[in-house]
Amino acid sequence: MPPQRAQTNFNESEWADPERAGYYRDTADHYIVDRQMHLFILQSFYRFYLAGREQVHLLDLGCGDGVLTQALLAVDPTIQATLLDGAKDMIKAAQVRLEDHPGMTFIHQQFDEFTAERSTQERYDLVVSSFAIHHLYLDEKVALFRAILRQLKPGGAFLNIDTVLSDSPIFETWYRELWQEWISQRQERLQLDEDYTGIPEEARMNPDNKLSTLSSQLEALKSVGFVDVGRHYQNGVFAIFGGRKST
Repeated sequence: MPPQRAQTNFNESEWADPERAGYYRDTADHYIVDRQMHLFILQSFYRFYLAGREQVHLLDLGCGDGVLTQALLAVDPTIQATLLDGAKDMIKAAQVRLEDHPGMTFIHQQFDEFTAERSTQERYDLVVSSFAIHHLYLDEKVALFRAILRQLKPGGAFLNIDTVLSDSPIFETWYRELWQEWISQRQERLQLDEDYTGIPEEARMNPDNKLSTLSSQLEALKSVGFVDVGRHYQNGVFAIFGGRKST
């Protein structure tokens, strides 16, 4: 009988370390490819599908310092947002970033706790996440997607910005090199003192990263009941994808 696989435990991951979380907040723009484009696509998605709705309720899963919610508030300042993260320091950073915005609710909670909730209340018009769900195994992602669908209102949408594996393994090495080349060009252009070019290899070796192929995650969304499932952006290992709850 094969050994029992340990399920993802946030408290044992690097993100439970306040220093690591702070480093990510301060430097992410330098090594996440097209990060500002990700936010632009998120805002465009909101304007196209949700702008004009009365009192949109948003859930930001693995909210970090609240950058996704802040980007959406720039489009619609009336959003009522719930921000959830397993790291207390990230929650504190999000509270600071969004201190001028009323209607924010902050929850210190891990994904497994959110997944375990059996609430059938359809409370959110939009659920978003950024660079958080790839820390889960595929079966844990499926369970999370099911929990997200359960708490979306009919017609509500889920949008995930994350890192993924290529559906063709032959591209994996190139995708890492492409990422490293982007970082090198950014460092040279901005004349950065710190060298970030080792991050793609560090990410590949990091046991906290449990990447799944994009196709497997799209199929997972469909399997739990999402409709209009699709990929909206991809650049190497970086992708934006999601689906909608039927009306």
